Amino acid sequence: MHKRPRVLGGTGRTPLHRVGRMLLLITLGLALTAIPARGQPDPASTDEISDATLTAAVRQRLANDYGVLAGEIDVSTTSGIVTLAGAVDHILARQRAVELTGTLRGVRGVIDRLRVEPVSRTDEEIRTDVEVALRLNPAVSFDDLEVEVQSAVVTLRGELESLAMQQAAARAVYGVRGVRDLIDRTSLEAIAPRSDAELRDEIQQRLRADARVRADRITVAVRDRNVTLRGVVGCPAERQAAARAAAVLGVRQIDADSLVADWERCQLLRADLQERIVELGDREIAEAVRLALELDPRVDPVGIQVEVSDHVATLTGSVATMGAAEAAEEDARHTTGVWSVRSHLLVRPESVPPDGRLEAEIHAALQRNPYVAADSISVVVNSGRTYLFGAVDNAFTEAEILRVVGEVPGVIVVSNNLTLGRDARQKSDRQLRHDVRNEIWWTPMVDADEVIVEVRDGIVTLLGDVDSATERREAAAATRRAGARVVINRLKINGEIVLPG
Repeated sequence: MHKRPRVLGGTGRTPLHRVGRMLLLITLGLALTAIPARGQPDPASTDEISDATLTAAVRQRLANDYGVLAGEIDVSTTSGIVTLAGAVDHILARQRAVELTGTLRGVRGVIDRLRVEPVSRTDEEIRTDVEVALRLNPAVSFDDLEVEVQSAVVTLRGELESLAMQQAAARAVYGVRGVRDLIDRTSLEAIAPRSDAELRDEIQQRLRADARVRADRITVAVRDRNVTLRGVVGCPAERQAAARAAAVLGVRQIDADSLVADWERCQLLRADLQERIVELGDREIAEAVRLALELDPRVDPVGIQVEVSDHVATLTGSVATMGAAEAAEEDARHTTGVWSVRSHLLVRPESVPPDGRLEAEIHAALQRNPYVAADSISVVVNSGRTYLFGAVDNAFTEAEILRVVGEVPGVIVVSNNLTLGRDARQKSDRQLRHDVRNEIWWTPMVDADEVIVEVRDGIVTLLGDVDSATERREAAAATRRAGARVVINRLKINGEIVLPG
């Protein structure tokens, strides 16, 4: 008889983060031999997953994620709609809690009632850090912005060229320690205004090229540069991906609330992805990657060359920052038809600050970030080559440090010498296998019956045959969410071996 993976139930309030982790390690377990990620029903609708089960699954996922620290989050579910309430330490944690909830199997929508209770800082300290973060962000034109802060609430005014740039500015503000909220009063004035018909055509093209979206189920309406998306999506995560794809140059606003999550459609999306790939040739895939790069304000596509062969996208050329290189790889990975990405991009900054100044800017960037205890990190710079030393509590914080440092202008390469401290105890192979299988089952874009999980000495190997590159990547992402530090992804796509990126 099939059984759903066990989740920790209780009162409806997420347990304290550390206690929840200890309970999970004590109570859950599986056989040590390698077995498929099976044993759970494959629900075609939310009818097979009760609201109580969803509530427990959300609570468990949030409690196990270091990016949320969910001790003060209340979770409730009605007809598959999950409501999050309570307090978090910063806006990034709030966004991550909503995102993690929206990517659980069976969740039809997320109501965000979380409040942000940040660390106490003066408005002047916050304003200074926000201005520096915006000035150093290559995706934002800071000269066109004004920053005001009152009671830890940031207000932005000015003109920006695109909705994507507006979103990049908001992300920069959210990443500053002490910010409670953002009031965005910027206006969008494209350099060359475009007609509604042009915008609609480009949005439809972007939706077709995005591997996370089934474009034929979505209709696009544009009026006075305001976009409305209607139709059916498989899950809230697909709705978010569609909204991001619609943020092309010239769009003022996007309304995606009319995209309804239907879990039967999620199954169709998985099957449809492979059909779309078969219809695409290497040249078409390469053009879609180039378009994605052109629309991303984090990337200057002029110096990037794209080649595609047998579903492998190769990026060559140069970019200004390590963050731009990672953004380009991300854009390529999310393009329909791309199975893996090989990046040979070189980081060539316009100028490299003196070592002492660059060290200070890296320290300041870490200090601004609400996730990082910057005082525990030592930084040494030699002509743009950056060496990091120190101890961090967990792999999430380690990844956040690497991301922040890589986005500092002038950093060419990062040597990671960080060590994981006492809070990063390695799970047993048995526990890790159980957690991986459980996380894969709850991931809507993955058919758990297609994935075999092996664990040896903390290294997770994924075997089996999936339907698309998106499903393959989502399986690997679920494995890392479960706590795996090393993942060997040997999943085939419709019987074909995927060349490593």
